[in-house]
Amino acid sequence: MTNSGDGIPSRIPVADDTTLGKFLGVFLDGDPEDFTVRIRCNGTSVEAHDDYVLQHDDRVSVAPRKVEGE
Repeated sequence: MTNSGDGIPSRIPVADDTTLGKFLGVFLDGDPEDFTVRIRCNGTSVEAHDDYVLQHDDRVSVAPRKVEGE
């Protein structure tokens, strides 16, 4: 995950039984409702919800729903 805006992904190890909600709570700065969250698992998309338990090799992408101008 990167917050620099350069789009370069990184691997972040998570503990067993970590939910998407817990993961996002650590890394998101703001309300999760303001972001589009996608999870790729074995090449297919799965529904992104707070109770989803992250699995080995899941890929999580997060993007803001609105980008404000300066």
